[in-house]
Amino acid sequence: MAFQPSGTDIQQSKLAKKGGTVTTIPNFTPDQMNWLKQLLSGLQSQYKQGGFAKEANFHPIAKQAMTQFHTQTVPTLAERFTSLGGSDTRLGNPSFAGALGAAGAGLQEQLAALKAQYGLQVNAQNQQALQNLSSHALQPQFQTAYQPEAPSFWKSLTGQVVPGVISAAGTAAKAALVG
Repeated sequence: MAFQPSGTDIQQSKLAKKGGTVTTIPNFTPDQMNWLKQLLSGLQSQYKQGGFAKEANFHPIAKQAMTQFHTQTVPTLAERFTSLGGSDTRLGNPSFAGALGAAGAGLQEQLAALKAQYGLQVNAQNQQALQNLSSHALQPQFQTAYQPEAPSFWKSLTGQVVPGVISAAGTAAKAALVG
């Protein structure tokens, strides 16, 4: 593949042909440049590994919900069932098992909804973080400054005198033709 100069290279080449000096000025300090390089490297490795925060971070939330279910919901159901009285108040009763199964199913639905909501929040946070980081990484790293060549004494003298002489000669020739 042949080398194709960038727009900046072409612009610098054109300016250099006009005379003068083309200077490249960094927008970042060397420490900032190193930080950006590390940042981009980290972003690339995170991208290759499939993202930032994972759903594995949901485990403590699920664990808390399960603990709450076992310490609050199950005892409350058992207390309610035994307080109803009736002929069969054993906890092995099919009615109690059905109520416990329904509560467990409700827990699973709530956990699934929480996990989905958590995943959406994590994705939104990851996208925001990526946008914030890439806005820094995508800024131009350099600016190009052009300092035109200062005209020499003779160029500035001839630039001022010659047009005046031509103008005066033209006026004199016009007067000679008219007069």
